[in-house]
Amino acid sequence: MGSYNTITESAAIGNTLTGIVLSNNGSFDFISGTKANSNGRFGILAGENCTIVDTEVSDNGINGIDQSAGAIVGVTARGNGANGMSMGGSAVNGHAGSITNSNASGNGGDGIPLANGNVSGSVADNNGFSGIVLDCPGIAIDNRAHGNAGGNIVTSDNTCVLLNNKTQ
Repeated sequence: MGSYNTITESAAIGNTLTGIVLSNNGSFDFISGTKANSNGRFGILAGENCTIVDTEVSDNGINGIDQSAGAIVGVTARGNGANGMSMGGSAVNGHAGSITNSNASGNGGDGIPLANGNVSGSVADNNGFSGIVLDCPGIAIDNRAHGNAGGNIVTSDNTCVLLNNKTQ
């Protein structure tokens, strides 16, 4: 049976390595109203069933959030050395990810790279590589992405669904 970890209204700032680390062993984790900024590597490193809500991850050395699968809602990721909020390299144990109403801007790599999942109502502007990157099949609906060096919305093939996105 998995664990149920909750982190709310907390701060992990200026750590040498990672601000917050949650395991990937069947846990169902929840992070809300938290800041993980200016950490040497990752702001938040999370497993496959983590939900992250109304959180800020800025100015971390690598990724703001590096998560296997789960949900990200209302998160701001700015100025991270690599990706803003990165979710999965493939579907983990059949779980897909979703990123909703979030903002990834001014990161050194991709704003929102997402494998096997959906991104909606989010913003990815002025990132060093691409704004939103989808491993298809995936869905991008009602997002805004512009000024990203490697492209605004980039897909692995033509099986992704793209609706009502603004890329200018």
